[in-house]
Amino acid sequence: MVITRWTSRAGWAETIARAPRLELEQAGLRLSIGTSVLIALLWGQYKPGAELSHSVWFMVGFVTFALVVTLWALSYPQESPLRRILGIIADNAAVTYFMLLI
Repeated sequence: MVITRWTSRAGWAETIARAPRLELEQAGLRLSIGTSVLIALLWGQYKPGAELSHSVWFMVGFVTFALVVTLWALSYPQESPLRRILGIIADNAAVTYFMLLI
C-alpha cells in the first residue's frame, strides 16, 4: 500500500533500498548543501521588517527543487537520465549565479 510506504519505518527502508544509489546520494547532497547555504544567507541577512534579498529567494527555489528531485528519486526508483541532467543544470546554475554576485 502506498500510504504505509511513506508512513512506516519498514516502508521507508524499502523505498530507500530501491532508489538508485548514485542519484539518491547526489540529491541528498544537493538538498543538504542548499539548505545549509539558505540557513547561512538567512542568518546573515535577517533584519526584522526588511525584505529578503533575491539570493535568498533563489536558494528557496533551489532547495525546493532539490527536495522535489529527492522525492522523485524515491518515488520512481528506476535510473533517470532526465533527473541527472536537471540536477546538473540546477547545480551549475546555482554556482554560476553566486559567482556572478561576487
